[in-house]
Amino acid sequence: MEAVAGEQPILEILNLLREAATATLTSHEHTAGVNGIASAAAPAEMGAGAGAGPSSSSAGTLLSMAGVLTGTAITLAKAGIIPVPWGRRKRADEDEDPDMVLGKKLIELKRYADAIQAFDRVVARNPRHKNAYNNRAVAYFFEGMYETCVHDCDAQIEVDPKGSLEAWSNKALALEKLDENVDALDAWTRALEIASSLGSVSPHLYVQRAQLQIKLGENGDAYDDFCRALELDGEDPDAHAGKADALLRSGDNLDEALACVQEAVSLAPDCSENYAILGRAYTSSQQPDAHRLARDAFTRAIELDSDNSGAYYNRAYIQEKEGRFDEALADYAKAVETDKKCLMAYIQRANIISTNAADISANMHAVKEVNKAIECDDKHWLAYTTRGTILQRMKRYKDAIKDFTKALNILHEEDEENSPEYAMVYSKLDNCRKLAH
Repeated sequence: MEAVAGEQPILEILNLLREAATATLTSHEHTAGVNGIASAAAPAEMGAGAGAGPSSSSAGTLLSMAGVLTGTAITLAKAGIIPVPWGRRKRADEDEDPDMVLGKKLIELKRYADAIQAFDRVVARNPRHKNAYNNRAVAYFFEGMYETCVHDCDAQIEVDPKGSLEAWSNKALALEKLDENVDALDAWTRALEIASSLGSVSPHLYVQRAQLQIKLGENGDAYDDFCRALELDGEDPDAHAGKADALLRSGDNLDEALACVQEAVSLAPDCSENYAILGRAYTSSQQPDAHRLARDAFTRAIELDSDNSGAYYNRAYIQEKEGRFDEALADYAKAVETDKKCLMAYIQRANIISTNAADISANMHAVKEVNKAIECDDKHWLAYTTRGTILQRMKRYKDAIKDFTKALNILHEEDEENSPEYAMVYSKLDNCRKLAH
């Protein structure tokens, strides 16, 4: 969790913490918190600023609390995290609740389960509290309890519909984690509507919605949203990279795509995904050394993030095209190692193994690779087509016919009877039937 940074020296922070401990003992009043907007990597920060533990009535407890708070300040200061001064407050009548302050501090310290308990006590005392549900939703998000996070976001929206921008953003992020992407898209749209009504639209909201639109195949809408983000902030690297991604996926204006992602790399040179998109742009370009440039970009992406599955997959594809099959197989293996749902990596591995198979055992290995893809998605027509092709090479025609038929049925269910893919699979099925006779 990102804390709001300040310029106070460590000693001033220690003094603030000691004053907070004293205030806890005498008046039970602590205030903190500034609301933020969701980032690409985490839910909306509630600005868990300053905070302390429950009150006590003894001088000994005061000293103990001050000591604990001092130690916390030193730890945070060493980490470069500076608490927000207690003088900054919003809705002080509610945020003075000591458990609210405690819960925010616990989120800052990544003690999410304890934070949830603190917010539970706030809600128990005041079920209409305007901040408790959203704060607890964030704690649930970081605990991986996405359905419960959505429930709390809905509660926050019900309690404070006009001030629910962060709740809608957090709900969208949680729904994406649950793969409920259509509902998540609606949530992002609602967040943008509220932000617009408040006159405080952040470019990152357009970026977030656009990134989800790309997942849903809505590349044109995504392109428009990335452009809107850039109108608000022309130096947003995520917007430049996303715009390039949308162009590459739609196959439109590849020169513009390359220029966009190059700008993203210049603005954020340490971002792995920017290099991964740059590699894809080079792959699609007509430059004579495109493969080398693409391979170098994917390699840089992997150097920056060794878990970038897409970079491994795309580098493997380049190496496969160059006939470097051992390197390609190794990279496809890394792709599925870092993302078990990267089913295309299984399929590509199977193709390489089967195409270069010297005996039936190699083809059986290839079949096992495709089986892993089908385990990931049993409605993927290409997986069945690939397995059918391998089985046909093994002269297991009946089994191959079953797989080609399955692939055609899937394409039929997707209303793709007039597509080139349907025609290709039908041709394979027809040829296999002839071989079987």
